Amino acid sequence: MLVVYHPPIEDDDDNEYNEEYDDDDEEEEEEDDNDKNKDDDRGDRKYPNSSLSSKKNKYSLFSSTPSARPPRTTLPHTNQPKMDLTSSHQKRPSSHDGDLKNAKKSRKAKAKADEEDVEHVCKGKDKSAWVDYEYAVFHTTRTLNAQAVRKLPKPDLEVLLPRTLPETEYDQDWSTDDETALQNSWQADPYRLDLIGYEDADIGKAFRQSLRFFGITPFELISEKYDLVYGGNIGKIRDKWAEKFSLTLYHLIPHPLWGRDPRLLVIALQYTSILRNRDLRSWKLVRPNEDPFFKIFEEVIKETKGQNLPIYNLYKQVRKRLKQQRTSSIFSLFLTALEEVVEVEARVDTTDKNGPVNVYTISRYDLESVQKALDGTAYMGIPSFLPTELIKEHMYNSSTDNPPLGPSTLTTYIERALVAVRRYKAKAENRHKRLGDQQQTDQEQPDTAGASVNSEETKKILRQKDEALQQQLNETKFLKQQLKEKDELLHQLKQQLNEQASSITKFEESLRQNNEEMSRRTRDLKELGRLWDNYSPDREADSMMLDDHSTHKPNTSDPDNSDNGASEPLPASLTAEECAALGINQSWHLAPGRLSY
Repeated sequence: MLVVYHPPIEDDDDNEYNEEYDDDDEEEEEEDDNDKNKDDDRGDRKYPNSSLSSKKNKYSLFSSTPSARPPRTTLPHTNQPKMDLTSSHQKRPSSHDGDLKNAKKSRKAKAKADEEDVEHVCKGKDKSAWVDYEYAVFHTTRTLNAQAVRKLPKPDLEVLLPRTLPETEYDQDWSTDDETALQNSWQADPYRLDLIGYEDADIGKAFRQSLRFFGITPFELISEKYDLVYGGNIGKIRDKWAEKFSLTLYHLIPHPLWGRDPRLLVIALQYTSILRNRDLRSWKLVRPNEDPFFKIFEEVIKETKGQNLPIYNLYKQVRKRLKQQRTSSIFSLFLTALEEVVEVEARVDTTDKNGPVNVYTISRYDLESVQKALDGTAYMGIPSFLPTELIKEHMYNSSTDNPPLGPSTLTTYIERALVAVRRYKAKAENRHKRLGDQQQTDQEQPDTAGASVNSEETKKILRQKDEALQQQLNETKFLKQQLKEKDELLHQLKQQLNEQASSITKFEESLRQNNEEMSRRTRDLKELGRLWDNYSPDREADSMMLDDHSTHKPNTSDPDNSDNGASEPLPASLTAEECAALGINQSWHLAPGRLSY
C-alpha cells in the first residue's frame, strides 16, 4: 500500500514555533534543493552508460536505487473541507510576506494538500483485486507448490557429480590417460585443500539450490563453460569465492526471470561485466531460446561486428526494432533497469585492439547490480517482480534438506564440482587442438595462388562451431533434465494409482463379506418371524393343564398341526440370546434345530 508522509501538524495556539516562524526555513529549503540537484548531477555522471539516465523511476515500489521514494506513513482522515486545486499552478499562501497569519495559513493549506495526496495514493487499497493480490503475496505457503521445483534426489546428484567418470564420457577428446593426468594434477595442487575448505554456510546454500533449480553447480555456472570467471579475490587464494559472493548468488538463483535456465542468468552477468568494464568488443552472446528479443540482439551484434560500439547503443537498436515489430520482452525491461544501476569502473574503453574476448570477469558487485536491476524492473512505474528477498524466502522454504547434507559430504561434492570444471576446460582445449590440426591438415595441399592460411580466421570459425555445438549440448542436457523430472512425476503418479487400486480391491472384498453376512442374518430373521407367526400363547396354557402322567406324543407326520403339539424347525444358527430378544420363553425345550412346546 502506497502512503504519503508529511510532518505532523501541531496546534497553532500551543506551538511556540508558530510565533517565531521566519524566512530562514525557506532559505534552508532552497539550499536543500541545490544540494539535491548536485546529487542528481553526480548520479548522472555515475551511470554514463545508461540510455535512460534522465528518466528516474520515481514511484518504484521495491526499488533499491537512490531514486526510490522514502518510507511514508498514513495520515488519519479528517473532515476538513478540501481546497479547490483545479489548477496545478494555483499559488498557495507564502510566508515570504512576513505576515505570521499568512504563514499559519500556508502550513494549513499544505496540510490539506498533503491530505489530498494521501487520498489519491491510497485510492483503491480496499479493492478486492488488491486484497487478493496482497493475500497471494504474503500467504504463498498456501499457493506455492513445492513440486514445481522438487528436491533433488540423491541418485540424480550422483549422476550430476559422479565419483568415477562413466565410460560414456570418454570420447576422441577425452581418454582414460587424460582423466588420470587430471586427477594427479588436482591432487598435487597446493591450493586444493583451501579451494574445497569453505567455512561459511552460504556456499553450501548456493551449491544446493543451484543443483536444485539449474541442475548444475555454481562453479560450473561461473566458469569458462559459460564464458565467465570469478574475479573477486585479487591478491588472495585464486578462484576461491568470498562469502558475500556466494550469498548474493544464492539470492539470485530462484528468480522467475531465469525460468530455471542458467543461460539467462549468464546473459545478465555478461551484460553487467560489459557495462562495468566499458567493453566495446563484440558480445559473445549465445542465444538461449527462440525469444524474438535474443534473435534481434544476435542480428544487431553480427551487423555491427568490428565497429567497437558501446553495448547500450546496440541495445537501443534492438529496442527500436522490437517497437517496430510491436514485440514486448520482459528481459528487455530488465536490461534497461540494469543499465541504470551498473557503475562503470574502467577508465578507458576495451576494443578489438586489446585482443578477442575470452571470458567475462564477475565479482560480487556484478551480482548485486543484477539484484538491484531485478527489483527495479518496472513497466510504467509498476514493478514487474516481487522483491528478490521475498522470492528467495518463499521459494527456498518450499523445500528444505536438499542434498548434499553435512559439512563433510558438501566438501566431497565441492571437490567433484571443481574437478568437473577443470575437466571441461581441458577437454575443450583438446577439442580445439584436434579440430585445429584437422583443419590445418586439410589445408596443407599445394596452393598455386600462393594464399596463406589465416590462423585467426580459422580460430574464429572453430570457436563459432564449438559454441554452436556447446549450445546444442546444453539444450540437450536441459531437455534431458526436464524429461527426467517428468518421468519421476509419472512414476509417483503410477505408484499412487496402484495404491488406490489396491485399496479399492480391499474395499470391494470387505463389502462382499458384509453383504453375505447381512444376507445370512436376513434369512435367519425371516425364519424366526415365520415361527413367531405360527406360535399361539394359548398353547402354553393348554399344555400346563395336562396330567403329569399323560403322555404327549408329537405328530411327526404333520409338523404343521398345532393341535397335536407340533415342533417347528429352527435355523441352525439360532442362539439363546436371539430367542430372548424375540420373547421366546426360556423354559421351552430347545432341541437341535427344533422348538418344542
